[in-house]
Amino acid sequence: MPFFLGPLAASSALAAVGFGPFFYPSVILSAAQVVLGVWLGSTFRRALFKAAGRLVIASILATLALLAMTSGVAVAIAMTLGLDWKLMVLSAAPGGVTEMALTAKFLGQDVALITAFHLTRIFIFIPNIPWIIGLIHRYEKGSSKDADRDN
Repeated sequence: MPFFLGPLAASSALAAVGFGPFFYPSVILSAAQVVLGVWLGSTFRRALFKAAGRLVIASILATLALLAMTSGVAVAIAMTLGLDWKLMVLSAAPGGVTEMALTAKFLGQDVALITAFHLTRIFIFIPNIPWIIGLIHRYEKGSSKDADRDN
């Protein structure tokens, strides 16, 4: 956790006092995204999807549900606060900071604000993951004990 949040906090502090950000030409950013997308896509094999069966369908449906819920909440927040709905949808989207910042740049949205929303989410969730996992483990142990008692 400190190897992730430490550098992230330091770079955020530097950006807040005016050091950076450094801009790259759009053609380089576009090419980098294409290369990363092609590489990521090339790691998947057809056999993986065939073997997964219903898991692929469940994953697609869960992803669509998550996108619908986050978009709905984002639009509601935008309407409540009088903000642009596109800005809030990108701010609430379950994507990475880099991907959302690049998307915001290409859509002409406020990159700094969208990045701030995603960094806030990261700084809230990452430190809390250990106890959340602990709760899940305790719940799973309790569920398995209940199932054993029923048999």
